[in-house]
Amino acid sequence: MSTHSAVTLVGNKSQKVNLFRDIGDKVNSHNVGKEFAVNQLSSALFKVNYDKQLMSIIHTVSQGKPLLLTEGCSDPIILKEAWSRLFEEEMPFDIYFGFGCEYLRKILCDDKFQAEMDGLPIFGLFDFDEAYNHWESLKSDDCPIEENPFKGLCKKVKDKNSYAFLIPIPQNEVIKKLVIKNEETFETYKNSSRVELEHLFYSEETKAHFNVKAGVGGAEFISIGDSQKIDFARNVVSSLSIEHFEIFKPMFDLIKSKIVLEEA
Repeated sequence: MSTHSAVTLVGNKSQKVNLFRDIGDKVNSHNVGKEFAVNQLSSALFKVNYDKQLMSIIHTVSQGKPLLLTEGCSDPIILKEAWSRLFEEEMPFDIYFGFGCEYLRKILCDDKFQAEMDGLPIFGLFDFDEAYNHWESLKSDDCPIEENPFKGLCKKVKDKNSYAFLIPIPQNEVIKKLVIKNEETFETYKNSSRVELEHLFYSEETKAHFNVKAGVGGAEFISIGDSQKIDFARNVVSSLSIEHFEIFKPMFDLIKSKIVLEEA
């Protein structure tokens, strides 16, 4: 039981609040930081929302196929277009929106979801930005499966039939420098990188759809608004030539290889 919601505390100017806890037959009061109190009060709500989203995915996915889950809601549109351009065969997996990087990370580790998949592999695709932290926090069974960021970094999740990808980085110099710190060693800027799936299509042909802002030291920050992404995926990406989609082939080939191994 609580006397406040997390929402009412967020706007409170005080940095310290009293948090009451019902422990056994006693109610204890603790003077804690506001951020800690918000996290404590919102954790139950997060669990409810996560379970709801998880069941939504379980009940809507096609039966009998592996899954590729994406961080962004427009990403499945782009990836399905990419597959159709690169392969003549039917896609051997389904693609669904994974409700953001935090849900995506949890789904890749979730025992319930693993059970519902009945042994079929699950693949997750993270943007190369703040989502890097969620990807990095996933414990791996062994050495990384793919260590080349230009092909899409990939790891197998420990003790799960799940694989976590970071989006591959294009050789476009404007976009590459937003992620790659040292091209020879594949060192990246990790969570300080700023590349989403749409950035893979940045070019003279498409740059009018992006926002460019100057940063410290002459750096440029390139972004695309969330409200623009669906339109970009449906109407811009679909009009591009096949060369723009070649970047996805190593990732798709790796996914295909894991599905074949499962079937063998």
